[in-house]
Amino acid sequence: MLDQPILQSANFSTRFDDVTLRLLCMKRDTCAAEARAAGLNNLINDIWQFGLGAQTSLLGPVLQTRNYAPQPGGHDSGQVIQAALLVPRGLGVVVWDSEFYLSLVDVPDGLEAAAAMHHVPFEQCSPAWRALLCEHIAPLVERLFDWLLRA
Repeated sequence: MLDQPILQSANFSTRFDDVTLRLLCMKRDTCAAEARAAGLNNLINDIWQFGLGAQTSLLGPVLQTRNYAPQPGGHDSGQVIQAALLVPRGLGVVVWDSEFYLSLVDVPDGLEAAAAMHHVPFEQCSPAWRALLCEHIAPLVERLFDWLLRA
């Protein structure tokens, strides 16, 4: 094993292929999300401008958890990235400090009430966040329609 270069090992090749495939899938999902987001955000803006709905936060699933970048002394918490559709802000993600997220998760409407302060609009999301959002756009839109029809 020691005489076989790492770049020629079967494990490296398999993992390289896995990462390459995952990136290709994420690029596809990013493009799909971008195609949906522009029209959706225009619709949300129209809903707001016409006064059809009040300010609200529709939160989807957690898309990613991650550590903060290293710093001297370290961190006791990390970040929670959550899918979100906010009226009037539009599609995007909410970037929570993990400790703050945990303090609100069991509070009725706690996350929804604080979401606007931590919202990152779709246009400012990284390509990875856009890709991760892709499969959650339709369910968020369905919730938006349900919410509008109840109002």
